Amino acid sequence: MDSRKKVEPTPAIVAWRKANPIRKWIDAKPKPRGARIAYLVKELGVVRYAVYRWMHGVNLPDTARFSAILAIVRCSAATYMKWWNSMPQEERLCVVQPHGETVDSDRRS
Repeated sequence: MDSRKKVEPTPAIVAWRKANPIRKWIDAKPKPRGARIAYLVKELGVVRYAVYRWMHGVNLPDTARFSAILAIVRCSAATYMKWWNSMPQEERLCVVQPHGETVDSDRRS
């Protein structure tokens, strides 16, 4: 029996994720989305999964790359942290996952 279940984000979480400065930079560029993500992967020396986690607000970029990514997306640390700190309460209380991913149900308690 599979104990994993799909976690659907609330409208507040979806809006919060769309306001992410990294995601806004990716969505605003004229190139295909995959090319913009690949650019970040190459410039920052990270795996694609790390960029997706930053886009979805799962975690913050590590300190070694934080200033580099903010320079690329042209965002101040204050602006980025203001967005991060505006995380909806329900996001803080659950295991944060990008849309459609599954989590182990015992990890949510």
